[in-house]
Amino acid sequence: MRSTKLKLFICMVILLVLIVMLMGASLTIDFDFVLYDGNNIAISKQYSLNISTHAIVSMLFGSNYSKFYESIKSLYQPLTLLSEELNLDVLRYLRAVERPPQYATIIWFDEEFKITDEVDGIVIDYFSLCKNIFYSFKSSFSVALERIKIQPKPSADELLKATRLIGQFSTCYVDSSPNRKHNIHIAVKKINGVVLESAERFSFNEVVGERSLENGYKSATIIENGVFSNGIGGGVCQVSTTLYNAVLLAGLTIERVRCHSLPVVYVPLSFDAMVSTQSDLVFVNNTNYPVYILAKANEKSITFKIFGRSVNEALTLNLRSHIIETKKCNEFIEIIDVNNMLKNNESEKILKTPKCGYVSQGYIDYYKDGKLIRSVKIRDDVYAPQKGRKLVRKHCS
Repeated sequence: MRSTKLKLFICMVILLVLIVMLMGASLTIDFDFVLYDGNNIAISKQYSLNISTHAIVSMLFGSNYSKFYESIKSLYQPLTLLSEELNLDVLRYLRAVERPPQYATIIWFDEEFKITDEVDGIVIDYFSLCKNIFYSFKSSFSVALERIKIQPKPSADELLKATRLIGQFSTCYVDSSPNRKHNIHIAVKKINGVVLESAERFSFNEVVGERSLENGYKSATIIENGVFSNGIGGGVCQVSTTLYNAVLLAGLTIERVRCHSLPVVYVPLSFDAMVSTQSDLVFVNNTNYPVYILAKANEKSITFKIFGRSVNEALTLNLRSHIIETKKCNEFIEIIDVNNMLKNNESEKILKTPKCGYVSQGYIDYYKDGKLIRSVKIRDDVYAPQKGRKLVRKHCS
């Protein structure tokens, strides 16, 4: 149906052009046109009207150019029907004034953020301008173009609000062995400076990498199969634990976390995060903005700071450990004194006292203006009791 009308229209144009030519019409019709851009004159020029268009508008639309426009507004460049030269001048001016938006940017170093301002983009609706020209058309007329601003998102102000400290946590490792400190420094260095985009997932194992001699890790104390022993990468779990607590306070979504088999001394129960080849710490940036992770280790403490825009603005978060059950232990592992370390009057000597096991829960308490508004349980954990160790005199056979 549409193609039939278009064919009919083209035939009528050809017919009218032939009529004008047969009538020997060599005259031209000029019109004066001024285009305003705000208070400035963008174009001021006299143009020659397309004679064929004039004939069509006169005979079919009663010299009403607005009705004519409604019949041809779907054309790619309708101004060409008035004047090719006018259309070129308009397009040339639009190309000169239109510009894409320039987005605000962030440069991040340590705890300092430098933000460049955004610049609005400018576009002009060519077809809206064409409509105004046809609707205003006469022998001398003017039209004002409208600049449309494109505001970049996010703005510099929004980015500034999204670079605030939203989570911070520290743990102490001052009494650790040199090898353990070495491992902590490697892991902290790998995490420092990580930027997570909105909805991006963080995997501790992927970022830190395999704890191996080839990757620079050394042997230090680890918890394995419910006992303390030596293993490659000992101390890295304190890094994951410190990060875990900072992430909780930042309000990010924890996808995967696992406790140690035994309690650790650097955080309360139910707030540790054990990592190994089988266990990972995984969390997601659930905000609409990037988050920036700053990690530092200074031989005494590990500190993680997370910057971004909190999903818990105006709220203060507190982490709380709750013990459900204490599993007492009075058992000892006996070690025979083969080196005669016991004194003559000693039959045994306690090397390590037994330690209790626990069933515990972790909570996040949310406060507003100092008032508790809700508590959310985030996990349940079981920690095994630890047998003591004592040195006993060897029995004579």
